[in-house]
Amino acid sequence: MNDEIIQGIFDFNTGNPDGYENWQREQDERLARIRFIWGLPVGRQVIIRLWNDPNEFEGKLNLAETPTVFDRKEPLHLKVGKLGFYHNEIESCAVIE
Repeated sequence: MNDEIIQGIFDFNTGNPDGYENWQREQDERLARIRFIWGLPVGRQVIIRLWNDPNEFEGKLNLAETPTVFDRKEPLHLKVGKLGFYHNEIESCAVIE
C-alpha cells in the first residue's frame, strides 16, 4: 500500500463549528493508520532499545516527521525525547503505560 497523505482542511471561513473536531478526527485516523502500518505504538510511553546501542530510552514515542506516504518500506522518522531515529533502527519497543 503506497498512499500519499492528504493534509486535512482547517476551515475558518465558513463558520463550521465542527472544523476543529473534523481536523482532530483526521489527525487521530492518520496516527492510527501509522500505528497499524509500521506496527509501532506512536504516541504512547515506551522503553525502546536501538540496534548497536546498549542503552534503553524511556519516554513518549512521537513522530519526528510526518510521513509523506503510508508505506512500511519507507523510513519512519521517530523520536523519544530529543533522541531521533528511524523505525528500522529499533531493536525492541515495549509500552510502559
